[in-house]
Amino acid sequence: MLCIFSVLLVSCGGGTTASKSRYSAKVKLDFEDLTTSKSGVTSRMQVGSTLINSIIIGYGYGSNLSTKEVISSVQNESDIYINGLEPGQEYSFSVSAYGPTGSMVCMGGDTATIIPGQVVDVNLVCTFKDKYAVENMLLSVASQGMAGTLSEEDAEAVVATNFGVKDGMDRDAFIADLRQEEANKFAFDSGISLSRVELVQWTRSATAKTTAEDDGTLSQNSHLIKLIYSDGSVDYDDIDMVIEGGEWKIAGNGLQYGMKIRHAAVEFVDYPHTTIYGLEVYKNYDDGSDNIDSLSVSGDGITTTGYTKTLNPDTGDYEMRQDTAFDENLSIPDDINYGLIPYTGDVANGASVAFGITEGSDTDSETYHIRGGHDYDSPAYSEIPTISPLTSADKMSFLVQIPSWVIRADVHYKLDDGQGQSDEGESWLSMQKPSFYIDTTSLTISGISDGAFTFNFYDSNDSVYTVYMPYSYFTNNAVNGELTDDSFPALGGGFSGSLSQVVATGQSGVTLNDIFYSSSSAVFAVGYSVFTTSDNVNYNPIVMKGSFTARGHSIKAGLIKMSQHNMELYNAQVEGVLGNEVLLAAGIKDTNKVVVMRLSSDLSSIKWVNTYSNGNDGTSSFPGFVSMALVKDSTEVAVLMKGYESGVKTANMIKISAANGAVLSAVHLADNTGADITPVAMGVVKSKNRVVLLTQKATTGENSTCNMLVFDSDLNLIGNSTVIENRAVKDLNLVVAGSNDKIYLSYSEKHENQILYQPVLDELEHNLSTNNGTYGFSFVSHNVLTPANAQLTLESYYTKLQDSGDRLYMFVSGGDDDSQNPALYNAVAAVDMASGDVPWIMSLPDIMGVTAMSDASGDSLLMTAGTQLFNFNSDGEVKGYSIHDVSTDLHFTTTLVTPVSAANINASAFVPTVNATSSDTEMEAVQSVTVKSNLILVF
Repeated sequence: MLCIFSVLLVSCGGGTTASKSRYSAKVKLDFEDLTTSKSGVTSRMQVGSTLINSIIIGYGYGSNLSTKEVISSVQNESDIYINGLEPGQEYSFSVSAYGPTGSMVCMGGDTATIIPGQVVDVNLVCTFKDKYAVENMLLSVASQGMAGTLSEEDAEAVVATNFGVKDGMDRDAFIADLRQEEANKFAFDSGISLSRVELVQWTRSATAKTTAEDDGTLSQNSHLIKLIYSDGSVDYDDIDMVIEGGEWKIAGNGLQYGMKIRHAAVEFVDYPHTTIYGLEVYKNYDDGSDNIDSLSVSGDGITTTGYTKTLNPDTGDYEMRQDTAFDENLSIPDDINYGLIPYTGDVANGASVAFGITEGSDTDSETYHIRGGHDYDSPAYSEIPTISPLTSADKMSFLVQIPSWVIRADVHYKLDDGQGQSDEGESWLSMQKPSFYIDTTSLTISGISDGAFTFNFYDSNDSVYTVYMPYSYFTNNAVNGELTDDSFPALGGGFSGSLSQVVATGQSGVTLNDIFYSSSSAVFAVGYSVFTTSDNVNYNPIVMKGSFTARGHSIKAGLIKMSQHNMELYNAQVEGVLGNEVLLAAGIKDTNKVVVMRLSSDLSSIKWVNTYSNGNDGTSSFPGFVSMALVKDSTEVAVLMKGYESGVKTANMIKISAANGAVLSAVHLADNTGADITPVAMGVVKSKNRVVLLTQKATTGENSTCNMLVFDSDLNLIGNSTVIENRAVKDLNLVVAGSNDKIYLSYSEKHENQILYQPVLDELEHNLSTNNGTYGFSFVSHNVLTPANAQLTLESYYTKLQDSGDRLYMFVSGGDDDSQNPALYNAVAAVDMASGDVPWIMSLPDIMGVTAMSDASGDSLLMTAGTQLFNFNSDGEVKGYSIHDVSTDLHFTTTLVTPVSAANINASAFVPTVNATSSDTEMEAVQSVTVKSNLILVF
């Protein structure tokens, strides 16, 4: 299309100078293939597929040159007046248009002499440079092919007569492929179109180098083209261009096969879960590949490999395999591993790979240069894609989370019923809404007996991450649910999921241990990678950063290893410090030592690592670390440790700098009577940076006494109270909650004349936010969680507390002693801290004991249980998980308040032993983190 605008250049200088008068030049601007559109007050101009950001008219003579930006006038089709044109002079006029990056899209020029009393016509045509002309031709052809409207005549017009051969296709075969190759790429979203085509500079082979120059000129040679789709998907392809009859045409590449190779990772979600890495051989076009009898592949950094065409007796298809043996008992990962070529060293960007091809008695050779380098035995990505299956009626659907590095994704599936009926298909996935339904044409979900889904995710270097999901995994893990626009609620929206395994050598499982909320979309968690040997079960902490947005949920993970104490770090916990960085602390197996380290916010580095002990480095039968708490706006950290000296259990607390781990103060705690004491929990009254510590010591039988100790910011003991005296309590928790620094205790207690325990929530009054000098506690309320039905007796063996905004959350776990009544096994109660009301109590069946709780946005709750993660919104909702409102079955009953007395604890300062061990510690990137999600993805 040729669009024409008239621009009027007029001299209107006022006439006071003899050489200047009201003389004008009328300029007509022509743009090749210009399109305009308008949305509201915003106008948009494109020359072909290139958006126009600027149109400049230049004019002048000699050294007197001027320019004028005229894009707004062109868009509005208004005249442009330029003052001061001098009569009798020959002016040069030019027009040039520029794209968003400042590159010139088109240009044109002409000359005219300004004549007094006359209007001089100047015709300026803004013509494409070759580069943009080719891009627009390719955009037109590919767009029509995608829409199914490319005629054979139009396709032939852009393909060279002397085409030759491209990847085994002659001219007729290529034209047929061109007409339908783009069609139905997005089978699950027909509204996606091709937006732009760009020629990219790239060295493609030894004889085909960069030809798209910065000035827009082209050479007749091979190019890498970039195709950009309306959903954000990006694809690359090779294309050769030649000039034929004065026009650019598509030519063949002279290759009979067009073999290529790329970096690849394949994740198998079941068999058991594992991930393998290597190089994948592939072709853009299938034509001719079925006739290859053998293929050899060689290059620096890779294992020289041979493939042989082999008949698969199960499918009846021929496959190119490294191993020609088909073994029905062979595990699927090994069976599929035939396709990947192992690395033997680092593979550089652009490394040359040689192919030797045999077809019958003919032999051929081709060379390809790998895009993107790869360090040997190094994970390629810190984020990986995650996929969760759903069923609804008789439709299969998937929730897909696409990491930020992915530029394109697709899925292939093949299903059969074992009776001769099968269904298969493929489609690209929308980058904006990758979740999709599969409607099988001839099979029902219940009738499918076998099959698999293969998901591929590509980066800008053509590397691929493949997730292989057998149909058995779908049937075992699919959850009944509908795809909705809020399938990926952000934190506070309520969701659930299950972390399965993190792949590492010798590992047998992962369990989440601690979690904290970092920002509106991210949380940090620590879990255990479990390593089982013939003698012991050992652990390494795995630190994870989860991101939760409307587009999807993803995770980055790092495995902590200490060469001195490898697989010996227990009870690991995490906290956030300034700069969104992470502190991790853990007890070291069979010692009184604690290790603390500071990690960068992206989990890419360890800033410092220290081990701490009370000077007694003897062996211990239990891990020394209990918990840590942040002081002084997260710049300091109090670390609570168990002690064991001369056969007596004691406690130690160390305050360190979050910046470098330096010890600021330390206190040793022991019972004055020589009895064992156990540090249980601690919190911080933030308004005064005072640390509150809860300890427990056994008295008689099942009974114990619990003390609340208060320390100033330098760990001086300033308060010492007994809050529970000689009572049958266990599983104690402490939280300093809300903006008013309210203090709550939760625990299980066996009441007098009762056989079973019941959960208790106490609220304590205190004066720790004042400067009284003498500090203590009194009880505001003593609340027992009681069944409404007296026959429903709950034995609570575990409690947990967490505040979030104006809410206090209490988790209890127990069981029913009467098998005839429904069991209340796990419950979460929400308490309004201002009024004391209980808005809801929700039960969650079939979960492991809760290991950690954290606040999150919108007064919501994050909770970990084994491998599961839950986000309760403020209304008690958890999408995708079976929860029940049991507010009518349980209620809090307030009983008599417990008196408080003075405690009998001695505190003394000590100097801990500190060993800096940063050089001894590493964080190994972990990329194979997978999820079985209940409705939406987690991590």
